Amino acid sequence: MVRTFRYSSIDRRARRLTVIWFIVIAAVITGFWLLHGEGSYLVAWAVSLTAAVVMLYAMSIPRKVVIGETALEIRCTIEITHLHYSDIRSVRRISREEMQRKYVLFGSYGFFGYYGYYLDIRRWETIKLYCTSWDNFIEITDVYEKRYIINNPSPDDLVGAVTTAMRRYYASNPSQARAC
Repeated sequence: MVRTFRYSSIDRRARRLTVIWFIVIAAVITGFWLLHGEGSYLVAWAVSLTAAVVMLYAMSIPRKVVIGETALEIRCTIEITHLHYSDIRSVRRISREEMQRKYVLFGSYGFFGYYGYYLDIRRWETIKLYCTSWDNFIEITDVYEKRYIINNPSPDDLVGAVTTAMRRYYASNPSQARAC
C-alpha cells in the first residue's frame, strides 16, 4: 500500500526570506551592471552563476513523502531520496527547540523552504533537511547514523504510517529483521 504525504506551502518566514533573497540577487546583479557596464563579461558571469544557483535550489524544493512497500521516498522537484526500511533505525517527531543551533552548510535557508545540508552544533554532525516550514519536524535516523529531518502538516500521522509500513515490511521479510 503506497501512501503519499504532501508538504504544506512555505511558511511566512520562508516567504519573507525568499523575497529578501530575490532582492539581494537583483541588487548584486544591478551592482555588477552599474560597476562594470553593459556587455561586461563580469556581468554575464554574475548572471550565469546566479541563475545556476537559483536553478539548483529550485530543483531541491521538497514536494512530498511517499511511503511505499519497501522504502520511504522524499521527493523534491527533481531529486528523490530513497530510504529502504531495512536501513531506517528510528523515526520520531522532534520539537522546535531541538532544531535550535542548526546552521546551513550547503543548501537553502528560506529560499522556498529549508533544505540541504545543515550543521548540528550540539552534536557536531551534519544533517539533511527537507522542510518547507520551521515546525512539525520528524527525524529519520538510518543505520549509518545519518539523520534526515523532514516536516509535514500532520507529523504524528506520518510517523505512524512509517512505523506501520516498517512493521509490515519486516513481517513479510523476516530475513531482513534487525536485532533490536
